[in-house]
Amino acid sequence: MRPFNRLASILLLLSLIATCEALNITPPEVRITIINDLLNTMPIMVHCSSPAKDFGAFAIPKLGKLPFSFQPIPLLSEDVNCSVEWGGQTHNFDFYVYKRDKDRGNICCSWTVREDGPCVQVNQFSSTCYPWK
Repeated sequence: MRPFNRLASILLLLSLIATCEALNITPPEVRITIINDLLNTMPIMVHCSSPAKDFGAFAIPKLGKLPFSFQPIPLLSEDVNCSVEWGGQTHNFDFYVYKRDKDRGNICCSWTVREDGPCVQVNQFSSTCYPWK
C-alpha cells in the first residue's frame, strides 16, 4: 500500500472511532469469567490475550473464578483467546468472539472449563458446550 493511502486509511479509521465515541455508540464493556470445573482438584493455568491486550496468566483452583473485562474497540472485532493448562495438557479456545458473543448481553460471558471443553452460560438454566481447539 502506498504511504499516502496507508496514512489516509489510518486517519479515516481514527476519525470513525472518534465519531463513535462522540456519539456515545461505543460497545458496552465485555465481562468474562472463567471457572475451573475439572473433575479432579487440580488447578488450571489460564493465559488470555486479544490482539490489543495481554490479560496475563493466572492459576485458578478447583471451582475458583477468574473474572476480567475489556472495552472492545469500535469497528474492530476483538476476539479473546486463552490457553488452558492442567496435568501436562494444553488446550486453546476463543472465550470471546465478537460475531458469536456480541448479542449475549450482561451474562457474557461466564465459562466453565471441563475436561472435554469449555461451556458458556446461555441463561439461568442452561449452557452451551464446545470442544477444545
